Amino acid sequence: MNGNALLEVRGLEKRFPVKRQILDVALRKPQELLYAVDKVDLDIFQGETLGLVGESGCGKSTLARTIIRLYKPDGGDVFFDGVNLATMSDRDLRPYRKNLQMIFQDPYSSLNPRMTVHDTLTEAIWFHRICGRAQIEKKIKEVMDMVGLTPDAADRLPSEFSGGQRQRIGIARAIVLYPRIIIADEPVSALDVSIQAQVINLLSDLQSKLNLTMLFISHDLRVVRHIAGRVAVMYLGKIIELSRTEELFTKPQHPYTDVLLHAEPGLDPRFRSREAAISGEPPSPINLPPGCRFHPRCKYRGAGCDNREPPLVELSPGHMTACFYPLRRNKEYPLGVLSD
Repeated sequence: MNGNALLEVRGLEKRFPVKRQILDVALRKPQELLYAVDKVDLDIFQGETLGLVGESGCGKSTLARTIIRLYKPDGGDVFFDGVNLATMSDRDLRPYRKNLQMIFQDPYSSLNPRMTVHDTLTEAIWFHRICGRAQIEKKIKEVMDMVGLTPDAADRLPSEFSGGQRQRIGIARAIVLYPRIIIADEPVSALDVSIQAQVINLLSDLQSKLNLTMLFISHDLRVVRHIAGRVAVMYLGKIIELSRTEELFTKPQHPYTDVLLHAEPGLDPRFRSREAAISGEPPSPINLPPGCRFHPRCKYRGAGCDNREPPLVELSPGHMTACFYPLRRNKEYPLGVLSD
């Protein structure tokens, strides 16, 4: 374990059995598994925001839910402040849950439509025994003020709020427990562009005020660049690149990261490329290709890419890449770094 990291993920796995057809059962075909998270290693340090990006379906949300034990891991470890959460029983895990809270993508479906904001926050406070009954009202008023909601909003139902206001309620529900880690799973993707910046700025302010550590998941690279100090790139259940934000955006080393950056639409239409950034569809996570998972779509693939899986290695201080040919397209470096 890295003693400096608040959250350490080691070899984390999550697989889902694929629904079998009657004929498959009759023919006794083996159960197929969908590899959503496959031996992921990740460190998140106290006070930082780590961005997690990748295409839809690559396993980002499953990784988040497995880290906080909404899904039970099939393998690996999750160390929070040195304590392994992955192997705990649900009963033993309960005292730790208040330290790891999640903000969900859809602020409406994640809230109970029959509970007022006051009831929602009271339930969280009382379940985790954050304070006594006498202090609950003060705590709710304090948190409502933090997220920019007026006191009268406490007596209203989620359906009476706009999308941005509902997301503020979701944030309030998370921070009312004063957690140490917040996992924000696409927290602004369901919001209007005009509201997104407000929610991002709110999260940044709360992080500074409450000394929060954050895992911020998004498919919008521009948002991640604004809020994250480091970025991890995920592809088909694997972390394939990890670096400080500006270095990742200016000097990507994995071909897939390079593709993601080129696929991001620019703000100025005069400089938007009409060239397709990537060819083909991602392979099925049920039937993964041998070797590097990106090699069927990679124009830089070379010897060994189709039969050996590249490890995630540090190429330069703080910059890790899982690619046998990470520097191939850069003329100042020799062709290929594949070793025996």
